[in-house]
Amino acid sequence: MKLRIVDCFLLLGILLIPFSFHLLSFQPELIRLLFVPINSKLATTLGFHPLFFDLSSDSILFYMHFLLLVLLSFVAMVLIKNQISDIRQLKIKQIIQLAAAYYLSLILLKYGFDKLFKAQFPLPEPNLLFTPLGKLDKDILFWSTMGSSRSYCIFMGLAEIIPAILLLYRRTRGIGALLSVMVLINVLAVNFSFDISVKLYSAFLLSLALYLAFPTLQTIFKILIQQQIVLPYEDKLWNFNAKPFVKTAIILLIFAEALIPYLKSGIFNDDIAPRHHLAGAYENVDQSSEIKRIFIHRDSYLIFQNINDEMSDYKMSINSLKNTFEVIDYEENKFVIPFNFNRKTNELLIELQNHKKFKFEKIYTSHLPLMQKQFHWMVD
Repeated sequence: MKLRIVDCFLLLGILLIPFSFHLLSFQPELIRLLFVPINSKLATTLGFHPLFFDLSSDSILFYMHFLLLVLLSFVAMVLIKNQISDIRQLKIKQIIQLAAAYYLSLILLKYGFDKLFKAQFPLPEPNLLFTPLGKLDKDILFWSTMGSSRSYCIFMGLAEIIPAILLLYRRTRGIGALLSVMVLINVLAVNFSFDISVKLYSAFLLSLALYLAFPTLQTIFKILIQQQIVLPYEDKLWNFNAKPFVKTAIILLIFAEALIPYLKSGIFNDDIAPRHHLAGAYENVDQSSEIKRIFIHRDSYLIFQNINDEMSDYKMSINSLKNTFEVIDYEENKFVIPFNFNRKTNELLIELQNHKKFKFEKIYTSHLPLMQKQFHWMVD
């Protein structure tokens, strides 16, 4: 069974698509260093004008990267064709399929644990809770809706973790690949439907799942469609297996990579992760003011909402000793906002650059309907 272009492309994708690994933290930077100049040249040659000179999701350079991987796959096949024996090609194909199974398992585990521990879909931040529905982008709306339900995040996390585990073992790899296909079709549909910017990467993951599921799909097609009697057999592609201690080490590394952030932080439910005591939403006491609310975001942003529900956000750090917000705008201008917070009344007093003082009262977002843990067996 000879190698095909798809085998080369998937292997190159596994090796050369940047991803935020913890144990291989150098990988994305190394790939950017090697390929961003080439992809930039390729983009301009084809008449594209990139705005982001990085291999970020769905950017022009990311599409150029995939195009380059396809070209490299053709070159690899030309070099390999008739130079390597069929037996050696089969051995290489076995290694590629095993690498695809382990890689897909790793990615599904990472995203699965991210959902299970509420890291991918955290509770909606207060500024989102007070943004009118019609002013939310579709991707933010989807993220916020998912984040409001921990039980559904757990379900979706397990839906990715289970096939990921099945992919790690030869006897269950076929069913794991089929389940991965179903999961990733849903992921791809969500990314396209809600305009989430990982469309190309999720399409690559789906192609990996289809590649792994193809032998099983062939068998199902013969039985159900062609109504053939198919005797159980061992597909040659599944016969390749590493030594037990090597396989065990790889599996442990895969789980370590997926779990490192949570083992380090000790946070296995982001919903109850500690926040700064100032984090939250605040209503302006003066209802005639242009400033309607302010929000202190957990990721160190100070956000102002005006009476037209328009938001202005600034990068911010809190100096608790001086009681100041040290703020930076998008033009790198720095300024300081003094504040005073009364823990008894939950009132926040801030002084802006014009020396005008504003008083805000903290809003308890846990009382909002979206944040309630509601469940009804019956509607009446």
